[in-house]
Amino acid sequence: MQPMHLTDLIDREVLQKIQDSFAAATRLHVLTRDASGAPVTEPSLPAWLCTLLSCEKLRSLCGEPLSAEAARAWTPSPGRPFAVVRLTEPIERDGERLGVLEMEGILAHGHPPQECVADLAGQLGVEPGELHAAVPDIVVAGMEQADRAADLLRSIAEVLSALCERAYDSSRRLREISALWEASKLVSQTRDPQERLDILTRITVEVLGVKGCLIRLLDEANGELVVKSVYNLSEE
Repeated sequence: MQPMHLTDLIDREVLQKIQDSFAAATRLHVLTRDASGAPVTEPSLPAWLCTLLSCEKLRSLCGEPLSAEAARAWTPSPGRPFAVVRLTEPIERDGERLGVLEMEGILAHGHPPQECVADLAGQLGVEPGELHAAVPDIVVAGMEQADRAADLLRSIAEVLSALCERAYDSSRRLREISALWEASKLVSQTRDPQERLDILTRITVEVLGVKGCLIRLLDEANGELVVKSVYNLSEE
């Protein structure tokens, strides 16, 4: 059976709406990725300063995004008054990772001094007043605020995981019903017992997603179970 992908279980438009709602509540940059790390949604940019998170100049000033653990150890300096903190939570189904919900914010300890903001604005090529006014909308003032956002991120990821589980169960039931219908149709089309057994072994593999299947029938003459039908298994 082919591996399931996040967008097989949750419509991309639904993912985008859930992500946008979360971003609007936190005023932070949010993105959903699949298991390979590729984006499956458009970034949610609820505040103007969010767009700067993809700015190469800001990335060079802030350095690589920090994990929550690394962010706790980070301290600002005159040359680096900001850092970018990235928090992620897995979207899973039955222990299998289908994707991640990713949140980024600009980290600062308290509100940065005006001269730091002015210097950053000059390096980014924007008006200091515009940048200074936008900073409170997106800056994660400390890890306490980041932890609150992380709790909400975790809750949203858990909801998405639950939706994936339900969607998978519905899809599996539909596959089983379709396979049973096909099996009953095929079996009714032949009177040959061997053909019927061969149909059942094949359908079993397709429905359960296993490697192979065999059927043994009891030989009443000697009381032994004898292989009568094999699908996708070698003689060994």
